[in-house]
Order: sequence, then structure tokens, then C-alpha cells
Amino acid sequence: AGFLNQFPTPPGVAYLRAAGACAVIVHADTPMGRAILKTSEAQRLRTRSISATEYLVEVPEAPAPPPDGPALPRDGWRVVQPASAAAALDGSLDTLAELAVADAEPLERLVVDLGRPQRIAGVDVELGSRFRHYLVTYRIEGSLDGVAWSTLAEADAAVPPFESYRADPHAVVQRIRFPASEARFLRLGPFRPPPEGLAMDVGFKRWGVAELTVRGEAAGAEPAG
Repeated sequence: AGFLNQFPTPPGVAYLRAAGACAVIVHADTPMGRAILKTSEAQRLRTRSISATEYLVEVPEAPAPPPDGPALPRDGWRVVQPASAAAALDGSLDTLAELAVADAEPLERLVVDLGRPQRIAGVDVELGSRFRHYLVTYRIEGSLDGVAWSTLAEADAAVPPFESYRADPHAVVQRIRFPASEARFLRLGPFRPPPEGLAMDVGFKRWGVAELTVRGEAAGAEPAG
């Protein structure tokens, strides 16, 4: 409901696209509905009246995504922590490295040593058939020495991997992309401890990785500033 209430902002549109929706019904006899309709019209989205108080608003098509970089070879990779997460690199979608979401910092995050510094531009968190283990929130960090860390990508409310689930419910992948950066170590996990109240990540208690794929920079990509 949180994402739907954000339509037609980019998070709300991304959620509906991933879910396979092509249009939404807006009730113009409510304050929220009138606000959504006004914003939709300002953005020149296609709308049409279907009753005295209801409008159909089309979900705009997504622009073509930039090409993915290659999956990096995993020779020499190792899970640094937690020790129980070796399944993230065992080559099987049948096993899962499952991690808890702590109620306070420090959060338990997966740390992987890529063996040497590499140019990286994304991660694929493969879940197999365990859709519900996707990262509801995330922070991806990189490091050259495993001590000093830089944030590569983060989201306090990630769009669920619906599109991947619809393509193959037994090979669900949460794809996260970011500007290319040099790193030897990767650290990923929740963005924050789950808050109280009505935030979209309330109840986010566990997440997992069946297999971790790291993407390099796409050929011909412009160097990050």
C-alpha cells in the first residue's frame, strides 16, 4: 500500500511496473485521489474517465535500461562474515545464507572478499524460490581494504523483485545497480533496523542470499564522475 500511495512518483511507478500493472483506477471523489489525478495530469500521463468519480491512469512504460556489465568470475572469492553465510557462494540455489535483521545497530551484513580490487557496477542477490527473503531495505558498500567503506547504493524501501518472480518463481533475483566503483570487499544488508510505526519495512526480520553475483562495468560505459 505504501508504494501504491506514492503513485505517480518514481517509486510508485516502479512498483507497479515490476508487478506487471498497466493502469490504476483513481477515485476522484477522495482527497488523495484528486491529488493523484492532478499530479498524473501534470506529468501528462494518459487518463480517461470510466465513471462519474473514477479515472483510469496508465502506468508509463519504462525507458530501456542500460546494458548490464558482465558477471565477474568468482575465483578466489570468500565470505568474510558471517561465518554461517558460506552458502552465498556455494554455486547452488537450493541452499540459502539466511541472516537476521537486528533491532539495533550494528546490523549483521554479508561481507565478501572479491580477492583483488575490481571495477564493480551492481549485484544480483539470487534467491532461488525464496521470494520473501529479498532485501526490503538495503545498503551496499565497497572497500579496498575491508576497513574504510563507501556507500555504493542504498534504499529505505526497495521495490520487490516482482518482475523476476513473474519470469521464473524458482530463480528470483533482486538486481541492484550503481555507478561503477573500485572495490575488493563488498558489504550488503539492510539499510537500517526496522522502525516502529507505518514504515514499509516494519516486520522486515530476515533476508537471505542463495547466490551472490557481482557485475562489472558495461562495455562502453561512461566513467563515473
